[in-house]
Amino acid sequence: MDSSDDKWSLASLHIMSTTMGTADFTRILNTEPTGVFEQGTPIDSRNPGGPLRRDSAWILDSGLPEWEALEAKVMKLLEFCEQNRSVMGELARRCQFALVCAFAADNGQGSFFLEATVMKRLAAIPVDLELHLYPPASADLTVQ
Repeated sequence: MDSSDDKWSLASLHIMSTTMGTADFTRILNTEPTGVFEQGTPIDSRNPGGPLRRDSAWILDSGLPEWEALEAKVMKLLEFCEQNRSVMGELARRCQFALVCAFAADNGQGSFFLEATVMKRLAAIPVDLELHLYPPASADLTVQ
């Protein structure tokens, strides 16, 4: 692959709550998370005296490689949500859901496309979509 075409993407499902802990999510969903943060713990583990997390967060990565299309990662996580629709409905009373996506391309060009039917399926969960875009890392970029 030409370096000008190098790109990566990530997607993960985040379930956050101020009233439930991550062990509750793991038990209810019968799925091990790929990451967790507990309410009341430091936001930055290197600064234990700093601000504390206001909620607990249970995180499930798509498990697909970074080079795979972002749309495929969204679909995999959407399928997880739909397979757990009844549980997600119960959790929605006490939790917030976010599908957190990140995308970068070395050449600065890229796109992300979700069909209206996919967005409708996401809204039925309901899950928010959060998209992080990362500019290319280049020594040629300077602030003018």
